[in-house]
Amino acid sequence: LQIIGRVFHKSIAMFWVFAVNFSLAMCFSAATIYFVEGGEWDPEEMNWMRMGHDGVRSPSPFQSIPHSFWWVIVTFTTVGYGDVVPETVLGKMIGASSMIVGIIVLALPISVISTTFGDVWHEWKEELRLDAKSREEDMKSVELALQVIQNRTFMHVEIYDHFERYPAELLGQTEWKSLPIDSKEKIEFADASYSLHPNEERGLVESDLGQVVVGYTWTPAKYEANDDRYAGTLQVRLQRAEG
Repeated sequence: LQIIGRVFHKSIAMFWVFAVNFSLAMCFSAATIYFVEGGEWDPEEMNWMRMGHDGVRSPSPFQSIPHSFWWVIVTFTTVGYGDVVPETVLGKMIGASSMIVGIIVLALPISVISTTFGDVWHEWKEELRLDAKSREEDMKSVELALQVIQNRTFMHVEIYDHFERYPAELLGQTEWKSLPIDSKEKIEFADASYSLHPNEERGLVESDLGQVVVGYTWTPAKYEANDDRYAGTLQVRLQRAEG
C-alpha cells in the first residue's frame, strides 16, 4: 500500500491531465452521439423517439447529453455492455471513433503509472538496502564503542624486527587485559618477563617465540574523589626481547 500511495502521489500531475482530457473527450462524444442518435421529439409520447434498423420507432436511449455519458464511459473502456447502442451509420462511426479515442486517453496514464511504479519500486529497494547498511554501520559503531570501553583496561604489545627488513617482521605479541587505570593512586608495575604469542592472521604461527621484558607505571590525573573519569598517564617500559 505504501508503494501504491507513492506511485499515485508522484503521478498526481498526470491524473489532473488525464481528468481534463477524459472530461473533454467524454463531453464531446456524448454531445455528438446525442445529436446523431437522439431522434425526434414526440409530443404525444413526451419523449425522444428514434427509428431503429428494423423500422420500428422506439424511445431513444440518448435522451440528453448527460444520459449519453454512460454509453461514452462504456465505449471508452471498450467494455461494450450492449444495453445502449447506436442505430445509424453515422452513430456507429462515432462509436468506433470513441473507442479509439478512449484507448488513447486511457493508455497515456497507464504508461505513466507503469513507469512511475518501476521508479518507485527501485527507490524502495534502494531504501531497504540503505536501511540495512545503516543498521550494519550502527552495529559496527556499537561494537567499536564497546571495544573502546574494553580497551581502556587493555594493552597490546607487538615486537617487530626492523633491521634490514622492509616491511618489518613480526616476532611476536603479548597483552594485558586488566590495567589498573581505575585506580586513583599511582601504581608501579615492576619489569617482568612474558612469553611472546603468535598471530595467525599475520602469518605468524610458531609457538615458541621467546620472551619480552615489560613494565609500566600508571599515574592518575588529579580529580575530585567522586569523579568517575579515567584519566592519567601510562608509561610503558620495554626493556628487551629474547627469542
